[in-house]
Amino acid sequence: MTTICGINEAKFRVFLVVLDHPHCSIAEIDDVLDRDHSTIGKQLKPLHEQKLVTRYPRNISDGGVRYRYVAQPLAEAMEWVQQELSAWTDKVLNQFT
Repeated sequence: MTTICGINEAKFRVFLVVLDHPHCSIAEIDDVLDRDHSTIGKQLKPLHEQKLVTRYPRNISDGGVRYRYVAQPLAEAMEWVQQELSAWTDKVLNQFT
């Protein structure tokens, strides 16, 4: 997955936690995985950029914003992986021709 999709095992674990805990916060993901908040944030960024995870802002009482995260349904994520694999395979095969 790292070579083809840019998603390493740690990021994939974050995806699975978000999938199992819709509308979770970074703190809630941290509780499950026992990782630092900044690490979770760094691992969520590429998942968000690749649209595997959607984030929703929530206003908090002190005027700040916290985000909640929702994972793309597993079937759609698997379809995305299949598309990435096909694109990668095409690139590799084109290099041989």
